[in-house]
Amino acid sequence: MAATMAITCPRCRTPLKVPAEYVGKLIKCKNCQTPFEVMDPNAPKPARAAKPVAAKSPAAKPTKPVDDVLAFAEEPKPAPHDDDHDNPNPYGVIKESDAPRCPFCAVELDPPDTKICMHCGYDLLERRRHASRKVYDTTGGEYFMHWLPAIALILFVIILTTVNVICWLNMYGWLEGSFLERDEKNQITLEKEYYVKPWCFSLWISIISAFMIFFSIRFIVRRLVFNWRPEEIVKRV
Repeated sequence: MAATMAITCPRCRTPLKVPAEYVGKLIKCKNCQTPFEVMDPNAPKPARAAKPVAAKSPAAKPTKPVDDVLAFAEEPKPAPHDDDHDNPNPYGVIKESDAPRCPFCAVELDPPDTKICMHCGYDLLERRRHASRKVYDTTGGEYFMHWLPAIALILFVIILTTVNVICWLNMYGWLEGSFLERDEKNQITLEKEYYVKPWCFSLWISIISAFMIFFSIRFIVRRLVFNWRPEEIVKRV
């Protein structure tokens, strides 16, 4: 039977038994999985004292007892941290593209100066994500029905303007011979006199028409210029 020797894990202080032939090799502690080099306990200690192991706090959970069977590591390998100062990229980080990315989904922005991410809808100016929704395609009939009130008001404005022009041209003739006409004539102009001047009727018709035309034109501009698209119908999922 091969000779064995008793050693202690330098980290968890667990007593272990290993074959004497493993002196100078790396093994792994079965309790804490820490790799360490097997040192001969009978050999004289080196001049430089080993770094003391910090004692565990009283609240630390006690370690479980382990068997004498150990999981031995492979042949000793150089510690990875020994070459960290020589290797400029020890972790193998791959540098991809320097293109700007969306701060929400990390997808590259295309074009780089875009203001809204086309992948997730994040607004880089307002710093918020726009909500997305599924809608039905707008048909030509829906556009026509949306514009129909504005088209009707355009015809109304044309008709109302025509009525005003006709009233101004024909109001004197319409009131001739009516109860508003006086029997005497103007002695200077020899024109017929009326109790109410005919142009007063035309003026009041024009004033009322002007208010109606103003509100009609305002609605037409809003509907056909600023709100020319019909309201989208959201799909119910």
